[in-house]
Amino acid sequence: MKLSIITVNRNNRDGLEKTILSVIRQTSHDYEYIIIDGASTDGSPEIIRKYEENITYWISEPDTGIYNAMNKGIRKAQGDYCLFLNSGDWLYKKDVLEKIAPHLDMKTPIVSCKIMRDDAPEGLTTRRYNIFTAVSIGLPHQATFIARHLFHTFGMYDETYKIRSDSSFFFKTIILNKIPYSIIDLPIAFFDGSGISSTNRALMKKEFTRFIIHDAPLYFTIPFLFKEAMRKLLPARFWKFLAKQHPGM
Repeated sequence: MKLSIITVNRNNRDGLEKTILSVIRQTSHDYEYIIIDGASTDGSPEIIRKYEENITYWISEPDTGIYNAMNKGIRKAQGDYCLFLNSGDWLYKKDVLEKIAPHLDMKTPIVSCKIMRDDAPEGLTTRRYNIFTAVSIGLPHQATFIARHLFHTFGMYDETYKIRSDSSFFFKTIILNKIPYSIIDLPIAFFDGSGISSTNRALMKKEFTRFIIHDAPLYFTIPFLFKEAMRKLLPARFWKFLAKQHPGM
């Protein structure tokens, strides 16, 4: 089995149903589907039961946060790759799993694709992930396929984070341990912007600061800070030109 799709949910009944339907209507069925519900009280378990014959495994019990739930899903997963499609997000078209399948060949442990958003009609393609960008951006987990063995080799998501643990994981694997990754210009998922990672700016700032101080070695933050300083001093047209010449900047 190539793929484990993991959906975590808490009290997002309507979003959960939208997510489930986008999965079970796929033209490719070479996946297992795991749902981890955080003891929802809004009828979410009833929605899961409605589609239970299409779900490989599900549970509804209290958790300590998003990454605790995601780690529960990883422990149950059997696929070569994991895709974290949380409730409210949905697979963009019915054939996206069919189209991505040839790229999930285990030669590239991390495969990141395009996400769609209301404010980005053409979609957002992941920027190149390097020492200059890694501390300020991450890879979108809704559209990033992660080889399951990486979680056993490098550890699962740090549950002390509330919204930045996936960024920490990608930094640890790609930057510190040079794990190969690829970026494919294929729309995979529509991103629901109502989640905590999009709405709680104070928490985002707090966890970003913690990430810089505790997770990112100093020799990676120096180039980043230097680039940011230069961005303030040099004209915007210079950076636009540079971005065209070096997409990873």
